[in-house]
Amino acid sequence: MLAIRWYGRQLDTNPIKTKIITAFFTFGSADLACQCIEIKYTKTVKNINWKRALRQASYCIIAATWLHYYTVKMLPYFFPDGTKYRLFKSVLYDSLIHMPMYVVGIFTYLDLMSGKSIAQTYREVKVKAKHTIIKAWSFRPWVQYINFSLVPIQWRVLYINAFGFVWNIYLSWVQNVRSKRLLEEKRKKEEEEEKLRKGELPKICSEVEEVETICKL
Repeated sequence: MLAIRWYGRQLDTNPIKTKIITAFFTFGSADLACQCIEIKYTKTVKNINWKRALRQASYCIIAATWLHYYTVKMLPYFFPDGTKYRLFKSVLYDSLIHMPMYVVGIFTYLDLMSGKSIAQTYREVKVKAKHTIIKAWSFRPWVQYINFSLVPIQWRVLYINAFGFVWNIYLSWVQNVRSKRLLEEKRKKEEEEEKLRKGELPKICSEVEEVETICKL
C-alpha cells in the first residue's frame, strides 16, 4: 500500500516523468519476456538482445507515453461526463484513432531504428499493422471499457501500462517473429496473382473464346 501511495504522489507531482519511467520499464521488460519465449520455443534466438529491448523501451520516450497521456487528458474534454454515449464514443475513439496510430507508430519506429529503408518500412508496416489492428479489435474495446468506466483518470495510464505489458509482448512477437510469416504469405500471394495475370488469365480468356465459338456454331 505504501508503494501505491508513493506512486500516486509521484503521479500528482511529476506525472509525465513518472509515466515515462513506468512505460520505459514496461516496454523494455515486455520485449525481454518476448525474447525469453523465442529462446525457449522458437529456437531462432539464442541470447538476449539488449539493444532490441532498449529500442522498444525507447519508443515510450519518443511517442507512446505522450500519446497515451494527452489522449487520457483530452478525452474528458471531447466527451464530457453526462454527454450522450460518452463511454461508447471514448472506446470508439481509442479503437479507430488512438490504437491504430500507436500500432503504426511503434512498427515504423522499430523498423527505422533497426536500419530498414523507408520503402521497406512502409511495405512491412502495412502488413504488420493490418494484422495487429484487426487482432486488437477483438479484445481492446473491452479493456478500454473498463478503463474509461471504472479506473480513476489519474490511474488510467498505469492501468494501460499494466495491460500494455502483455500487449507489448504481442507487438514484439509480431515485429520479430510473426512478421516473417506474414510477409512470406504476402509474397506468395503476390506471386500467385502475378502468375495468374501473366499465364492463367490468357488461358482463361482463350477458353472463353473457344466456348463462345462453339456456341455460335
